[in-house]
Amino acid sequence: MRKNDPIKSITNAIEIMDFVNENEINGISAISKNLNIPKTTVFRILKTLESVNFISKVAEDNYSIGYKIKNYQVGIKRDKFLISKSKAIINDFVEKTGETVNLAVKNDNDKSFIIYSKQGDFYTLQSNMSPESELYCSSTGKIFLSTFEEEKLKLYFEKNLEKRTVNTITDYKTFCDEKKEILKYSIAYDKEEYEYGLTCIASTIRMNNEIVAAISISGPTTRLKFKGFEFLESELIKAAKLITEKISSN
Repeated sequence: MRKNDPIKSITNAIEIMDFVNENEINGISAISKNLNIPKTTVFRILKTLESVNFISKVAEDNYSIGYKIKNYQVGIKRDKFLISKSKAIINDFVEKTGETVNLAVKNDNDKSFIIYSKQGDFYTLQSNMSPESELYCSSTGKIFLSTFEEEKLKLYFEKNLEKRTVNTITDYKTFCDEKKEILKYSIAYDKEEYEYGLTCIASTIRMNNEIVAAISISGPTTRLKFKGFEFLESELIKAAKLITEKISSN
């Protein structure tokens, strides 16, 4: 098998899930016959998918899509809704400041994940940034981390967290001091904690008084400092409030 060839067992699993989703008669024999996959292979894949709740057995020889896949569907609908309500506000913000703005949510892996990004003026570090980042060293992540109850937060900081720069906060007590400020002002900073030379500022987006997303601005520290952190904070809070109003009115 070549390096970039698809993994057959995974493609088989996806084909089986598609068949189960689209057909009422979807037992092992029907799947094997229609997809030309050996019965023993179908059986093993179904059992594996069932063990992780991607497939559920609903009759003697019939299956349905499991609840975990439906959870992903809910997440996709939520993300599309957030993007549709935020896009114009984010684009206006980029036009006004010239800086990159990100819309992020917390995913099931307890990481911050960017679902929409509008680039401003280019900077070299952009090419190194991943859409997924750890909570403790990103501004959007800190917004989500600040919602953790005490015990959950303690457990989080008991993990072996990587100190990416000398500024990275990796201990519970230090973050607790910052958490108070985040909850009070709805602003979180990544002060070169993820990457040297990069600063990010984030604010909270709420629905029914619950934090559901975060909006952030990111750019070279020197450039953001020149434009003024107070100005950028103020504009970010305004944008976050506008998005909160938009999603709360639906």
